Amino acid sequence: MAAVFLSALRRLGHSHRPSGGPGQPESQPVQEHQGPLQIHAPGGSSVLGLRPGGHLSVVRLPLRLRAGGGCGLPPRLPGRLKRILYLSTEQNLVAPSWTPSISRSLNQDMYHYAGQDILIHESIDSYGAVMWPAALALCSFLENNRHTVDLEGKEVLELGAGTGLVTIVASLLGAAVTATDLPDVLSNLRANVMRNTRGRCRHTPRMEVLSWGYDLERTHPSSVYRYDYVLAADVVYHHDYLDELLATMKHFCGPDTTLIWANKVRFKTDLTFTDNFTKTFNTSLLVEDGEMKIFMATSRETRQRRNDSL
Repeated sequence: MAAVFLSALRRLGHSHRPSGGPGQPESQPVQEHQGPLQIHAPGGSSVLGLRPGGHLSVVRLPLRLRAGGGCGLPPRLPGRLKRILYLSTEQNLVAPSWTPSISRSLNQDMYHYAGQDILIHESIDSYGAVMWPAALALCSFLENNRHTVDLEGKEVLELGAGTGLVTIVASLLGAAVTATDLPDVLSNLRANVMRNTRGRCRHTPRMEVLSWGYDLERTHPSSVYRYDYVLAADVVYHHDYLDELLATMKHFCGPDTTLIWANKVRFKTDLTFTDNFTKTFNTSLLVEDGEMKIFMATSRETRQRRNDSL
């Protein structure tokens, strides 16, 4: 059994290169994926770790595995295969500090944040409907740093909400959240958010379509769309809309807004975006765990106003 999966995995690793599309990476190199590769088989599960040189090791685990990390396999793999295989390039199987406890099945993942079990369904139709690691990192940060980021009663906007996990956690922590993404993601996003917040939250989350761009003052005037916090997780990867994303962040990050952006560095373009991000905003690095980073940012207009008042 293990030998068959090893052979199939090597073929997938060398041959799978999904084509790009609007809002989707042109490719997702195998070295990007994080977390143990899990194979469900009769009598238990196997976790395969990818070692230097492409060698794979197999560790037997109990049937019900509670492990960390978001599924990093290319989302265009068949649904069942994507949910069973979970690939890692880590030299060991030690999970990062921000990794939550997750109960996995073939159809869904159960997370636990803010004292609640959160049931998340993913979709293989879009990169935006798959769980990515920065969302987990941001949720962990928000849950464990309420003294730094107090979301109780705050107006919050999430850009690229994807599966909705960050919106759900922020809502459970007391925020009034507007979750935004592209139309093809919104149905799964809405289902996940409503399933996990109905009857649990003081403020009912809202879901809206939002395309990043330069004409937002016409469609979303800053005098009307004001937020205390703007959240974004894993919205920077190999796509063609990084300039539009930065313009969108700048538009919604008003003088009284705090922007929190979590991202795992994968490509050189990520570093270029980070450089432009730090030039655009007043920034501070909240978390750095390997390639995972969480930034806090405010508008440069805020500092200018304070200077003018002195």
